[in-house]
Amino acid sequence: MRFLAGLAGLACACGRLGFDATALEPGGDASAQDGGADGAGSGADASTMPDASTTPDASAVGCGGSTIASLWLGHRGNCYIDSVGDRWCWGENVDGVLGVGHDNTVLVPTRVDDGGEWDKIFLQYYGRSYGLRDGELWEWGPGATPLLSPVLVGDGSTLKEVVGDLYSQCLWYQDGTVPACDGGSGFSFRAFAAGTFHQCGVKDDNSLYCWGMDRDGALGPIASANPVEIPGAWRSVGVGSRVNPERAFTCALDTSGKVWCWGNPLYTGTAGVNVAGTPTPIDAPNVVFEWLQVDWERSCAGTAAGDVYCWGADTYGGFVVPLQPAAPSPVKLAATYLEFAVGGHHACGLTSEGWECFGWNEHGELGNGTTVNDGQITGLCR
Repeated sequence: MRFLAGLAGLACACGRLGFDATALEPGGDASAQDGGADGAGSGADASTMPDASTTPDASAVGCGGSTIASLWLGHRGNCYIDSVGDRWCWGENVDGVLGVGHDNTVLVPTRVDDGGEWDKIFLQYYGRSYGLRDGELWEWGPGATPLLSPVLVGDGSTLKEVVGDLYSQCLWYQDGTVPACDGGSGFSFRAFAAGTFHQCGVKDDNSLYCWGMDRDGALGPIASANPVEIPGAWRSVGVGSRVNPERAFTCALDTSGKVWCWGNPLYTGTAGVNVAGTPTPIDAPNVVFEWLQVDWERSCAGTAAGDVYCWGADTYGGFVVPLQPAAPSPVKLAATYLEFAVGGHHACGLTSEGWECFGWNEHGELGNGTTVNDGQITGLCR
């Protein structure tokens, strides 16, 4: 799951979900923490929710003239929130990951009739998805008991983000703490990222720490289950991982605008050179970056002028370079973007002409009404 990345910068955040600092197993059922055997949570009655499975009218399909206020990309499914707080969702919908009342693939952005007033959305793949509205946390999607529509978890008024990768999630609070994911440090982070194997965070003093299970040197020079500082002054951080085979990497943006990466050489943007646990500048000399995003096996970073560079691997092709499975060095995208968002195998950017998406489309990720996967760039809601 990734959210809108504007020119002001973005901290990529992923990790393991914890209710009351209790971590859930990946894809696990939150009902034990939620207080309901059916996963409805905190006494919420799913029958009181509006029926999100109702067939929408024409004005609710294909954007319907709505305006994208914030865009939330998942691994293979996506949603945006419009100007009045309604959700519009599309893409793969395994076990109801989109929370639209059914588990069928949705090929075009379609309005979800679930009461609206959403503030943030956090889409997952093998685990629950979450949303915040009016200070409350809601959940839906895969689990021991799949939830096809949102149900109430409880109070979310102090929550900043629910952040996660394919297999795990974290609760990141407004005070910067991540109680279930901080390696026991109690640290507060301005930027936080976590993947299947490891976590990293940037504190308010610009110090960067990483911890967890080391794969390919992704923890940096010193591997530890407890937070260890990575020398330097840092603005944001992102981590990526692949489970089969097990691979991991880390990229971080320093305060001068340079991106450094370390870990598996397929993903570090260092022209294929294996830098292992040594933080190394990506192969983009003299470029000053304003923001960084990392998701799954690839990364993108953007400049104040709207130039976007992407690098890494793409098992299915089409993300970094159309129909090409890898970019060992950063590739500058053809367009300039006002805002940008990265999903599991696809991305969307806002140009002067509106939103456009590109990458893998086998499950309708691009929202163009097809599953044609030919490297096309598709306009979104324009």
